[in-house]
Amino acid sequence: MMDFLRFLKTRHSVYDFDKTRVSVRDLRRILEAGRWSPSCHNTQPWKFIVVKDRKRILRLVDCCTSAAFAIPPPQLIAVVLDKTCVDISNVCAPNVEHGLLDAHVCCGTAAMSMALMAHALRIDTGFLTPNPVIADKLLEVPKKRKTVLLILLGKERKGAFRKPKTRKSMKDIVCKERYHA
Repeated sequence: MMDFLRFLKTRHSVYDFDKTRVSVRDLRRILEAGRWSPSCHNTQPWKFIVVKDRKRILRLVDCCTSAAFAIPPPQLIAVVLDKTCVDISNVCAPNVEHGLLDAHVCCGTAAMSMALMAHALRIDTGFLTPNPVIADKLLEVPKKRKTVLLILLGKERKGAFRKPKTRKSMKDIVCKERYHA
């Protein structure tokens, strides 16, 4: 079995997909990974919408910031934040505004869990942030909920451009006891 750090280093975001669809079995496993993600006070403030309709995918990708470079995937998962989970009685934060931030973090955690499961299944993923007003309309998301992230799913197109993967040094990102430049 591959060690976890090596596994993380081999995952990369993909924005140029071929037409290969994810199997129903693999899609279910990816969604299960999202379902079992941790969340503040176990609120699970998410809903996942599987989108396979080509026209809807194109319109969703089109409403994303910095998506001009993306070749749309054959399917995607929209991560919808459920704001009704955010109230003082069930959030980690001391007020609703911070609770909403908690809920965003929880949705991001669920999305990363799904991306890691996809990677384990040799399925490629990429993340895009949609304009929530447009995405919510396209996905018929009700009020008190908001589309916060799109997870692109599929197989990377052969010959696709791949940006070199670099990371800042540990000394540039790790501080001890307090923040310092």
